[in-house]
Formats: sequence, C-alpha cells, structure tokens
Amino acid sequence: MLTGFPLQADAFRGHGFNLLVTAFLRGFQLVLFPQESPPSTPILGNSFQFINPTYSLRVYLLVRGDDLMEDFSGPDKIIEIDLPKVAKSGLWVTFLTLIGLLVVDGLIYQELSFTFTVWNVLFFVGGYVLLIILHELFHLLGFRMFGNVPWKSMIVGMNLKLGIAYATTDRLMTNKAIQKALLLPFWTTGVVPAMIGLVTSNGIWLGLAAFLIGGAAGDFAMYKELRKLPDDWLVKDDPEKPKLYLFKPGRNIQ
Repeated sequence: MLTGFPLQADAFRGHGFNLLVTAFLRGFQLVLFPQESPPSTPILGNSFQFINPTYSLRVYLLVRGDDLMEDFSGPDKIIEIDLPKVAKSGLWVTFLTLIGLLVVDGLIYQELSFTFTVWNVLFFVGGYVLLIILHELFHLLGFRMFGNVPWKSMIVGMNLKLGIAYATTDRLMTNKAIQKALLLPFWTTGVVPAMIGLVTSNGIWLGLAAFLIGGAAGDFAMYKELRKLPDDWLVKDDPEKPKLYLFKPGRNIQ
C-alpha cells in the first residue's frame, strides 16, 4: 500500500542507481541548455516541476513504494504480524482450548464420551467453513458499528497464496474502533459456540469453538500491539498483507 502520491514500486528493481545518474545528467543538460534540450519523457511515477521565465526543469523521483512510505508521507508506525509464528501459536491455543473445554464439560456432566460418524465429520467441516465466513463478516460488521465505515468500502475474500481469509477496508479508523472490530469475531464465532457446546454437551460445537478461538490468534496479535498506542491514532489496513499502518491524529493523510 502506498500513501501520498502513487509511484510504481519495484518497476526498476536493480537499476535505480543507473536511472538516478541518468536523471541527474539530464537535469544538468536542461539547466545549461534549456532551449536546445528536447523535451524529456518521465521515467517513472510523478515529478516535481520548477518553472521560471527561461527554462523548465523536471526532477523525477526514482524511489520504491516502501521508501516513499518511510521518507515522505508514510505512517508513524507499522504493525505487521509474523504469519508462521501466529499459525504456530494458533495451533497451541486450539489444542489447549479444546482440552480445557472438554475438561469443563466432563466436570459439568460427570462423563466424557466421543462418537465419530460420517455425518459428524461432515457437520464439523461444514460448520468450520461457515464459521470462518462469519468470522470475516463480523469483522466487517465491526468496521460498520465501531468505525462507521460504509458497506461499499469493505472487502472480504481469501488469499490462497497465504492461506488466509481476510476482511478489509480502504477507510481510516481510530485505534479504539479497530480494536473492537478485531475482537468482535472472537466473541461471536468462538465464545458463543463454546457456550452452545457446554450447554448441550456437544463435542462438535466444542471442537468448532476451539478451532475458531485458535484461528483468532492473528487478531489478538494485532490487538496486543494496538493497545500500546493511543486510542485516537488513525489506522489503515493493508489490502493484501497482515499489516496495519498507523498515523498520529492531525496528520494530512492522502
């Protein structure tokens, strides 16, 4: 994601130095021989133009998108989670949550039994897929409820390369609002199924709850980092990566 004016990131990877020298020499030519120099064609992205009655000099910025974000109108802080690390912690949370729920269920009903059938497996798989979809939809609902984000500015989908589902928006939200939106699916698709499973003593519901609670590990990782910052900071979600850009209030963000 780029902030400020757009540049084509990595369009000339490995050739930045040569292009910079070319632009530098071209600038000298324009200054020394303004009338004789043919008009130039932009190499990349945007340009600054300095005009006086005698000549026109264009200076082209040959920078990558990441450099632009850091050096110009970039965020004050970036939060990016380590997916392999989060996946590992999510597995542990899933396992420990499942054990804990089964223990609680056994203490309540004084018995613990398991029944495996084809229908139970199908119900679990179908329920898991449905709850994952609901998990992302509840993120969108959180954007609307807590961040007042219009429905038309929301996107939900799946990144097959990373193996994750996602819900995002191109609108800015306050830190306080996005924290609430991050945790809303944990309560609705994790805690609620766990309560249903304990009330009905249903192992399928308990298993689904454990998987969805473990699946919220990424949300909790971001929530943990966001809590370290003031509530009024502005947050923008990356549309492709598990990354958040944060800006101090009062910034002129494009």
